[in-house]
Amino acid sequence: KEYYMMSSRWSELRPEAVLADPVVLKELDMCTCTIADSKGISRGAPQSTFDFEIQGNDNVVGPISAFAGWFTADFKSRTDEVGASAPKLPSPAFLSTGPEAGYTHWGQQTFYL
Repeated sequence: KEYYMMSSRWSELRPEAVLADPVVLKELDMCTCTIADSKGISRGAPQSTFDFEIQGNDNVVGPISAFAGWFTADFKSRTDEVGASAPKLPSPAFLSTGPEAGYTHWGQQTFYL
């Protein structure tokens, strides 16, 4: 576990390098999460296990060499009881740092196998 976390690399992946649909591993509500919430994924947590299907084709050659990670952020008005008195955003926004979004200075993290 520590080896893979310590050996990740910043990368700028091309969208065609992603061979499976993205899987959400962790969701955080920035209005309510704690530092403890943000530290990793606990064994047994709802999203701690997942499956994915490789979507290869005739153009995909060579072994699978890494997993990649990135984040997305939704900037929208809260609809729960806590957000009832909060100002409403006139134009909600979505930020993705995934390969499909093009270049961002955040890039992606690649975890080599």
